[in-house]
Amino acid sequence: MLRVVIDDVRTAITQMTEGSFPADDAEINTYVEGIRTFSDEFARSGHRNALIGRLAEVLIEAQAAGFGAESLASISKLPVA
Repeated sequence: MLRVVIDDVRTAITQMTEGSFPADDAEINTYVEGIRTFSDEFARSGHRNALIGRLAEVLIEAQAAGFGAESLASISKLPVA
C-alpha cells in the first residue's frame, strides 16, 4: 500500500512540475462521482463526513475550472483560497 502512495505522490509531483495532468488512473470527473456516493452513504449511516464534503468541494471546483478530464494533481492549478 505504501508503495502505491509513494508512486502516486511521485507521479503528482512530476505532473505539477511539468504542468501536464494526464489522467492515467481516473479523472477528476470519476472521483467526484465516487466521492458523492461515498458521502451519501456516510450521511445515511449517521456518520460525520466533513472531510469528505470538503474533498468533494475541491473536486467540484476543479471540474468547474475545466480540469474534469485531468488527474487529481490538477487541483494544484486551483487558486489558493
